[in-house]
Amino acid sequence: YSFNTYVIDINPDFITDLHNGDLIKVYVQTIEKVDKETERVNNLLVFDKKEVLEVIEDEEQKDKAKTLRILVTDKEALSYYNAKKTGTVIALKYEADINKPDYEIPVINIE
Repeated sequence: YSFNTYVIDINPDFITDLHNGDLIKVYVQTIEKVDKETERVNNLLVFDKKEVLEVIEDEEQKDKAKTLRILVTDKEALSYYNAKKTGTVIALKYEADINKPDYEIPVINIE
């Protein structure tokens, strides 16, 4: 199968120190109300193994989160936009072997 891909800009709520060419994984963190006094934090993987094509900084807001330009498929774009509406988006840099993630996190499902 061949997939159409295109470039989108993502604006994570939290981001690690990233540079052009870095590989990232993107998560969404949601808070679920279990009962009146208890909340559960859920972390879902939106997508991973994405190369940062460009890091865009706003010169006037150096302390704010940066915009990342990445190449995605339709499904990945929809997953990102759903994640943005659902919770807090977190972009992390791969520091080790990309085939061995730090720990298992459920993947967000848009179907």
